[in-house]
Amino acid sequence: MSLDDRIVLTLNNTKIFESRKIKYLGLIVNDRLSWKFHIIELCKKLNRAVGMFYKIRFYSTPNVLISLYHSLFSSHMSYGLCAWGLANDDILSKVQLLQKKAIRAITSAEYCAETAPIFKKLGILNLSDLFYYKISSLMWDFDHDALPSSLSALFKRRDAIHGHNTRQATSGLLEINPTNTVIHGTKSFRTLGAKTLNILKTNF
Repeated sequence: MSLDDRIVLTLNNTKIFESRKIKYLGLIVNDRLSWKFHIIELCKKLNRAVGMFYKIRFYSTPNVLISLYHSLFSSHMSYGLCAWGLANDDILSKVQLLQKKAIRAITSAEYCAETAPIFKKLGILNLSDLFYYKISSLMWDFDHDALPSSLSALFKRRDAIHGHNTRQATSGLLEINPTNTVIHGTKSFRTLGAKTLNILKTNF
């Protein structure tokens, strides 16, 4: 049976079809863990906010528009970002495009204006930087024993794996298991979280 085949059960002559997606705590999880359906629904909310920014930008002060951005756009974009932020770049690009439209709208910038200076001027993190900020915050919690056990169990410090008194072991770096996959490997929270904390501990 391939992944495209659906499981169908029959109970009292009633067919029960397998669901390809489910909404849990505000996140739409699908059977491929691609976050495609969640991001589709998220983009609908973000697109409505962008439309509103364009309509009211000439009637509101910059401070009001920035406040509305954080309450109507960023709040939705940030929710669950540590999970769905691991999606493929072609899916994430839809959210990135809407974020660029949003900051152009609240600053009355040209349609194709470069957004990097606008992000810097407003003090707003773009989607990629916001994702790594969220991951870094979680790994800070792990490093200070404040992460829930269900997540902290994903990581092992190098000094707990071997007894060699190396510089990397004594600095509290995490072990990164080799992997040949992307979704469940190099782009998983286990791998990305460990790499992020190791970079922070090495450079700061």
